[in-house]
Formats: sequence, structure tokens, C-alpha cells
Amino acid sequence: MPNYSVVRFGDSVNNSINGPSVANWNLLTKQQELGILGDTHLITYTQKEKTERYPSGLKVHEVDLKQSKEISARMPYQPHFKTVEKALEILPKLKNKVIAVAVSGRYSPQAQQFVSLVNKNTKKKAYLVVEGHGSDVCGYQLREFEALYRNIYKAADLVVLQESPIAKYYFEKEKFSTKNMAVCPTVVSWEDAIDKLKKNPGLIKDVRDKYYKSYNIPKGAEFILTIGRFQPEKGHRYLVMAAKKILREYPDLYFLLGGSGDGTISELRRIIGDEKRIKIIGKVPFSDFYALIASSKAFVIPSLEIWKKNRLYFAETGPRTLVDGLAAGIVGKNVVIASDSGGTSFNFNLDKWLMKCFRLGSKTPKKPDYKNIFGNSRVKVYNANNRGLLVEQKNPESIVQAIRLIMDDNELSKTLNQEGSRYVTEWRSSRKIAGIYDKIIKSVV
Repeated sequence: MPNYSVVRFGDSVNNSINGPSVANWNLLTKQQELGILGDTHLITYTQKEKTERYPSGLKVHEVDLKQSKEISARMPYQPHFKTVEKALEILPKLKNKVIAVAVSGRYSPQAQQFVSLVNKNTKKKAYLVVEGHGSDVCGYQLREFEALYRNIYKAADLVVLQESPIAKYYFEKEKFSTKNMAVCPTVVSWEDAIDKLKKNPGLIKDVRDKYYKSYNIPKGAEFILTIGRFQPEKGHRYLVMAAKKILREYPDLYFLLGGSGDGTISELRRIIGDEKRIKIIGKVPFSDFYALIASSKAFVIPSLEIWKKNRLYFAETGPRTLVDGLAAGIVGKNVVIASDSGGTSFNFNLDKWLMKCFRLGSKTPKKPDYKNIFGNSRVKVYNANNRGLLVEQKNPESIVQAIRLIMDDNELSKTLNQEGSRYVTEWRSSRKIAGIYDKIIKSVV
């Protein structure tokens, strides 16, 4: 049992399904399974419902966000600091060493205030850990709250950059110290779902048949799939543009666009026009998620970087769906095609950097240099260690060429599928990543 308590400030997955909340839930669940959860507390907002159960060993403390409109006008973020009061209430029950973890940058002010009060007013010793997810460290949130976030990052005992070293690379490019930063992917708990499909392969056919029936897809047809929020940075429009180019060549091919929200759906429908073989299927239930990916010919992640005035405004630090796509390949035939944006390329070669980069003070690795399958051609499709294909972002023609390769070269598709499956099993198991995260946290105390 660790000689410290952990207090995690973050939203519940039952309130908001986003990268940090899902990653937090997966991590806590795996920690309990491995017997390394210890004395861990989650300070969160009142849960609207409790569909997803947190591990029984976790102590959950809820705080009501409500306040009057008059107070909101003057102090809009005051309710968030009720989480600090709640954490101070449980302080007497905590061990003498306390690690306060901000589950994404947005919760770092609360975690920092808690640490400051504990160290100033009590005999306990508190340490500040900030988990940097996506736009916290590689996009708009860091930019819009730059003075606040960067001061907190400087003061933190540890900043865990999630998914890949790309954020560390950008910090160093801007001469920002990364001495207190470590890199660790988030836990993606894919094993139980994949094991279930292994034992019941008929479930994959059932899900496939359900979608084929719902969207009038002929039984012998193949489909290309993407799943991601309908927002500009997810790059759906470039996949749709590619689809309209390639569908003429493959009369039995369809494209399914899954995801939550409706931010770009009107634009996508305009681009799709009267093309009947591009289907917007909306949010995909988790019960269908892996089976649908496994049924696809290729799972495409067309995310892109957004820059404003020579400053990065958005980039994927490493899409979690890339892990999902590789894992689905264990029970399916699908290949992962991803745009070379943000830290995505790092997620195909963890074996080259992970065991070094989780240590503080480690050297930041260079971005992977994968070979363009088409040589010096302006069309860029990279073979990512035989684990998937990387395409140039914002380039429909690159997506077209990657899909052609998958459709026409069965040997290449088989190699990518099998090696991707082997790689995700060895390097992205939830057990392995949770263990590495545990080592990083222990280094603080």
C-alpha cells in the first residue's frame, strides 16, 4: 500500500464523456484491478446519473456547481473552487503525503490552490501533478489561458504529458522548461471488449448486419469507417472529399461517418450532396464500437492541426481511437489509416521512445521518419512500421491512395492488420500503461 494519498480533481465520466474523463475512469478502474489504487479520492461535480460505475475502492466526493446568476456575473468560476473546500474537508483522513492530480489543465487552478493551502497551513506535505491532455498542452486551451496554465506548469512538481512527446517538443521549441515533465499514454481499456468478441465472434456479424440493414448497404459490400466528434479539427470533410473521388472506382464500397455532436454535419451533408454511399451514422454505442471497427475494411482518423498566427491552436497529442482501431484488428480485418498530425506518428512507435520518455529529464525524441510508399511523389502515404498507414493531413488525395492500397493489396492489408494487432497487444495494454503511470506518480514523493 502506498504511503501517500491521491486526490484527483476532475469531471466524472457520467457528467461529460471526453478524453480526460474517459482516460481518468479507465486509469482508476485498471489501478483497482492491479491492486495499485491505494488511498485515492476523486473530487468531482454532482453526477447527473451513474451509468458508469467507478471502482469500489475509489472514494468519490461530489460538489454542487449551482450558484445564483447574480454571483455568476461577478465570479463565474467560483463554484469550481468548492472542490478545494471539499478536498480540505477530507484532509484529516488523508495520509501525511498527498498527491493532488489535476485531470487536465482546466482543473489545475483548483489542484494548485489545494496544494498551496495544505503546505502553508498544515504539517502534511502536498505535491502538485498536472495531467496535460490534448488541447491543454497542444492547442487552444493552453493558448487562451496561457499565463495561467504556464505559471501552473512551472510550479507543478510533475506535469504528465499524455499520449506522446509532441507537446514536450512544442514547449521546448518555445524555450519553455520541460524539466518537470514526463510522457505517458493514457490507459485505453480495450481488452475486455476484445476478449468478449473473441469468445463470441457472432457478435461482430450481428453488429455488421444491423448497420447494413439500417443504412441499406448490400451484404457483399465493404465499408470505410471513421468515428470522432463532428468538429472541424477531426477532419471529416477531407475524408468525405476523398470518398467522393474513390467511390467511382469501387462500386461495392461505402463510407460510414460516426461521431457525437452536430458541429460540422451541415457542412458534411453539403459536400456529400446526393452521394448515397456516404452515410452519417451519428454516435456509435460502446456496445457496437469495436465490432463495427472490426467489420470495416479500414478505420480512418483524419484529424488535422489548426494554426493561428504561427501558433498551434489545436493538435491531437495522440488520438485514443488509434489504439481502439489497432485493438479491433485483433478480431477483425481492419487496417488503421491516420493523418500525420500532432503526435499521431509517435503512437505507431512506442517501442522506440516510451521506456525512456516516462522518466523526468529524458531527452525528447525526434518525430518518426517513416518511408513514403510512393517515393518522392507529392502524394504522401507512409508505412508506419507495418502497423498502419499515415497520410498527409488535409490532403484528400493521400487518403484516396491509402484506401486504394488497402482495397487492392491484400498482402499489405494482412501485414498491417497482423502487425498492428501484435503491437497494440504488447505496447498499449492497459496493464502496461497503468504500471508506467504508477511509476511516474511515485517519482514525485
